[in-house]
This record gives sequence, structure tokens and C-alpha cells, in this order.
Amino acid sequence: MPLSSFCKAELLKWRNLVGPEFSQWVFPSFSNRRHKLQGGRKAWASTLKRAGLPFFPTYNLRHTFASRMTAAGVSPLTIAQMLGHSSTQIVPRYAQVLDQNRLDAMKKLEALRQSLQSGEATETAPSAETKDEVRQ
Repeated sequence: MPLSSFCKAELLKWRNLVGPEFSQWVFPSFSNRRHKLQGGRKAWASTLKRAGLPFFPTYNLRHTFASRMTAAGVSPLTIAQMLGHSSTQIVPRYAQVLDQNRLDAMKKLEALRQSLQSGEATETAPSAETKDEVRQ
């Protein structure tokens, strides 16, 4: 799995902090030797608590990753492959976040238009010349 240079640097910092003999996993389970990754929820929850963050499932990170990849214009096939999906069928679900961002942007634009129309921000309103240039 390719990693960003930032992510790789952070993981290397963590490894240097705890030592390479600690574990090959970021959130290992020392109590279950057969399934070394089971029980990561407790480690995740305590990590969030120590960081002063409210609990959220690790799955949310996966969704955020896919949504940001979609927003960055990465192809659905590449996103599906990076998430381990066998098809691109699930990828449009991540695009819904992008659609919400677009809707929020339009609401902000409408709020600005209304404030300009009501005269609240007349200093930033375009001049008549600028309006004519835009129409052309």
C-alpha cells in the first residue's frame, strides 16, 4: 500500500519512539496471540481519549480517505483498488460527501449574494463596470 511521505514519517517517528521490537502493528493485541489485530478498538479508544478527541470508529478514517481521494479527482478504479474493493460500485457513496461540499459552497454563495443585495457589504460589491464586463 503506498503511503504519503507525511504518513510514512509519522509511522517512522512512532517506531523510533517505541522501538522496532515492540510490534510490527500500530495497534497490536498482546492478549490474543492468534489474532494480533483483534482488540484494536480498546487501543484506538484510549489513544483518542489521551489525545482529547471524542470516540469515532476507525472505519470513519477509511471513509474520509476515500472522500478526499474523490475530491482530489482520483479515478474511482484507483480508489476502489486502494480500499481493497473488487469493483468501483461502492465508490459513488464516497462522492456523496463531495456533493454535500458543493451544496454547502452554493449556500455560502447565496448567503453572500443576499448580504450584498441587502447592502450589508457594499464595499465588496462589484461596480457597474465590473458587472457589465461579466455580462459580455
